[in-house]
Amino acid sequence: MNNNTFPHEQNPMPDLAIRERNLPLVVLGEMVIMPHMTVPLQVGQGKSYRAMERAWEEDHDVLLIFVSEEEIEQYKSDQAQQLPGIGVIARLMEFIKLPDGTVRIILEGLQRAEIKHATQSDPFYRVVCEPLVDEEMDGIEIQALMETVKQQVEEFIDHIGEVPQEAVAFVHRIEKPGHLADIVTWGPAFDFQDRLEILNTRDPQERLRRAYHILARRLELLKLRQKIYQDTKEVLDQSQREYFLREQMRVIRRELGEDEDGDDPIDELRRKFAELDAPDYVKEQARHEIKRLAQQGMNSPESGVIRTYLDWLLNLPWADEVYPEISLNSAQRVLDEDHFGLDKVKERILEYLAVRKLAGNKMRSPILCFVGPPGVAKPAWAARLRGHWGGALCVPASGVCATRPRFAGIAAPTLVLCQGVSFRQ
Repeated sequence: MNNNTFPHEQNPMPDLAIRERNLPLVVLGEMVIMPHMTVPLQVGQGKSYRAMERAWEEDHDVLLIFVSEEEIEQYKSDQAQQLPGIGVIARLMEFIKLPDGTVRIILEGLQRAEIKHATQSDPFYRVVCEPLVDEEMDGIEIQALMETVKQQVEEFIDHIGEVPQEAVAFVHRIEKPGHLADIVTWGPAFDFQDRLEILNTRDPQERLRRAYHILARRLELLKLRQKIYQDTKEVLDQSQREYFLREQMRVIRRELGEDEDGDDPIDELRRKFAELDAPDYVKEQARHEIKRLAQQGMNSPESGVIRTYLDWLLNLPWADEVYPEISLNSAQRVLDEDHFGLDKVKERILEYLAVRKLAGNKMRSPILCFVGPPGVAKPAWAARLRGHWGGALCVPASGVCATRPRFAGIAAPTLVLCQGVSFRQ
């Protein structure tokens, strides 16, 4: 035995000498080394460095525990720490000191171990641990679960395409469920917490079942992400193809000397827009919709709605908009002559006209909506008010005025008065 060993190592308790081991403790942050894994690392100065240095002088074995980056700072202090329940006994395959004071090592995971208690904390940690051996398991359920996990691994590798096929062949050669669960956790489908969960699960079958559930969840997310990407790519490719074909048609018509402006609906809309005499906010909206239609193309599902809206917007008599003098007495007389009763409706119309008279052009987007079943003379109201007010009566294409979506629940015909112009739908 090495002369530098500690006193308690020289006289272990007889009943624990065979099974329990007293090993230097190495703390690793945000990574998990499972049994049967070989991992190269570079470690700086600290307690873990000194623990591996002592292990290299002894039998090369250390006990690994795995903590988060926040917890690893606590282990660097001299205060006693709450050790996890499970660690991994690993063997130092290589220990090379480098000129910068760090050490390059190769660790091979051997087996799980249950941590009993710490025996020292300075100059490095030593702990007493008991090696754990997986129970031998066999049966149809185990075999089916192993085959399913192996298929999941192969499918996952096919999706990411970054793992050599030798790794797939190695996974297929594994015959023990616990070994398989440990190995698959090294893949990119598992994060630090997933690996810790697998590590702390002692039962091999339960360990493999948890690995199966994690792989299944990651595969579903990966398939959904690829589907979203593919759908988006197809939409973009279709739009680019349509734009390219439209440009080709434009060039062909120009070369043939044909009047392409008469054939292209977007060019026709642009010509109407150039002749539009309307307020700036109307022109800005029309320009925006024409640009949308040009980008989406005439074969887009929304093109019909946009085209109808633009036809309505460009054909409205914006230049003929007038604000005649409003006479409340005259309006009252007209309402009483043509319609008996309906006092609340008349009162609301007069209130509306009074506000319009006081506000003048400062009143923004005044809207008066008549709602009722067919046959209650809503158009007659509009015709009389139009004659009194001096506005024009416009009947746009069905669905353009959008009174039904704006006034939810209206099933009967509606009539809207807007800035001296009435829209009937």
